[in-house]
Amino acid sequence: MQTSEQTVKQTANPWYKEFWFWFVMAIPLLAIALGIAMLTVSIKGADTLVRDNYYKDGLAIRNDLSRDYKAKDLQLAATIKVDNLTGDINVKLTGELAQFPAKLSLSLVSPTIPDDDQSLLMRHIAKGHYVGQLKQQVKGKRYIQLETIPTERDKYTDNDWRLISAWYLSNEQETISLGSTTATATTETN
Repeated sequence: MQTSEQTVKQTANPWYKEFWFWFVMAIPLLAIALGIAMLTVSIKGADTLVRDNYYKDGLAIRNDLSRDYKAKDLQLAATIKVDNLTGDINVKLTGELAQFPAKLSLSLVSPTIPDDDQSLLMRHIAKGHYVGQLKQQVKGKRYIQLETIPTERDKYTDNDWRLISAWYLSNEQETISLGSTTATATTETN
């Protein structure tokens, strides 16, 4: 006859083979794994759009408006043609300029993804015509800024100006018109 102690020894499995042990331990182990995953995502996906010194940035915006007023006084308007297939950008600038600048800066800024921002140097090829090349395709909403390049770093003179607007690029070819008061975008189809 077997004793109850011998029966227990024969039927009992080791702890790591027991279903209920793993059923109970799954919840804390899952919580630890999800916690590590959330911590990793929060560290790698930090919001880079938040600025530390927003008050100072706000004061700088007030100073920049003088260039916008200068563009309005000169009655500047620009037609920008973007070709996402070839990467070509053509700018036709009109207005009451005594002399067209040799180079202009064109910035295409994404409102949410800083890695998608592009800053291009536009070269003057003919009276009021400028050309440049995209580094990568541009899709979605962008803030566009066409401006003169300051002679010294971040020191603008009374002759410096800029045209700014927001637009949404949806197709391969797009034409954007920037003016002193309005901006429009039209899509070209082949």
